[in-house]
Amino acid sequence: MTAMTKLKVALLQTELAWENPEANLRMLQRNLAKLPAEIDLVVLPEMFSTGFTMNPQKVAEKNSGNTLDRVQQFSKIHEVAICGSFAAEQSENYFNRFFWVENGKCLYQYDKRHLFRMAEENNVYSQGEDAV
Repeated sequence: MTAMTKLKVALLQTELAWENPEANLRMLQRNLAKLPAEIDLVVLPEMFSTGFTMNPQKVAEKNSGNTLDRVQQFSKIHEVAICGSFAAEQSENYFNRFFWVENGKCLYQYDKRHLFRMAEENNVYSQGEDAV
């Protein structure tokens, strides 16, 4: 029988700068630097870089955008897996896109399939099609 290792998770729930990705990325960078070295996974809030905005045309990025690039850098520097979501633009559509970054690489992505109708997310964001 092999010994089971423990997964150490940090949940980062902080006050966000509304629709300000750069300020939120700086905040993330500061908070990652404060975490104990033994953390394996950092879980970010939904749409951590902008807040849960209904104005994706102002802040949405492509996968090759600043947000995902910086999260990949942070993952490599701090040797930690990071997951969360951001407003993504693809083929003239907007998605609430979840990502899983590990060792500086984005390993998984998921476009939210069950949009929050009470906030009219379904009127602004496109529904994802794939189950991951």
